Amino acid sequence: MQSILLILVVAAASTYAASLVCRVLQSCHRRPGWFVAPLVAACLGSLAVLAVFQGDLFRPSKWDSGKVSLAMMAPICFGVSSFIAIIPAWYVVAHYRDKADETDAQL
Repeated sequence: MQSILLILVVAAASTYAASLVCRVLQSCHRRPGWFVAPLVAACLGSLAVLAVFQGDLFRPSKWDSGKVSLAMMAPICFGVSSFIAIIPAWYVVAHYRDKADETDAQL
């Protein structure tokens, strides 16, 4: 249940962050580039790693205290979170790019 909640939170945060960046670019009269989606995904992947592992990331003595080391789990968490985050971010960027194309066509 917790993993489904994490997936939903990452997807919602990705959607919001991508729309925020796209709206800022749109207000500057710039068409959002495709670079926004991977950038948002990387940022949210990093935030997910910080949220999941919290203070243990900053204590190397805790990295090998469990069955699986933190050095092995952190990149997996980053990769999965980034993959989950990039899908809605691409959708949002595509929406704002289409919106910019329609606005340019009307002018």
